[in-house]
Amino acid sequence: GEVRQVTNVEEGVQQFRWAPDGMRIAFLRTDPQPDSVAQRNEQYGDFAIEDQYTRRTHLWMVDAAQVLAPSFTAECDSVGASCTAIPDPQRLTGGDSLTVTNFAWSPGGGRIAIEHKDSPAITAWNTVDLSVLDVNTQVLTPLVTRPGRDGTPVWSPDGTSIFFETSG
Repeated sequence: GEVRQVTNVEEGVQQFRWAPDGMRIAFLRTDPQPDSVAQRNEQYGDFAIEDQYTRRTHLWMVDAAQVLAPSFTAECDSVGASCTAIPDPQRLTGGDSLTVTNFAWSPGGGRIAIEHKDSPAITAWNTVDLSVLDVNTQVLTPLVTRPGRDGTPVWSPDGTSIFFETSG
């Protein structure tokens, strides 16, 4: 098969996974760097102070059906005329209350188990909890919220249970 670009996300994506139906791809994307940090880096060079100017990572999804459509593979001229545009990704999580570190699609593709922590700081490893996101409504329901790390979600084949690792 030929190579097809699915996203055009500045700074790239992380941990992408196909939905079970093969029509969607979920991925993690870190929030853009604030202008103030970019200006500081330009003036003083790239450096970081641990746990300062942290950026959150959120779950996004792209409709791969557009990329897989026959019109996307049509011959294009050198400037891209007659080509289907790369689809815009849809943000599934947001805000400043969590940063997503891992995820797993449910077997039916309607839900995603999300491993998240309350801060992107490296010292927040022990605040990792699990929630379930309804892909259609984008409602995030807490699943495990206790002290310690609870992560690495794996769905049972029938989609009725989620297995996970815990340090609690």
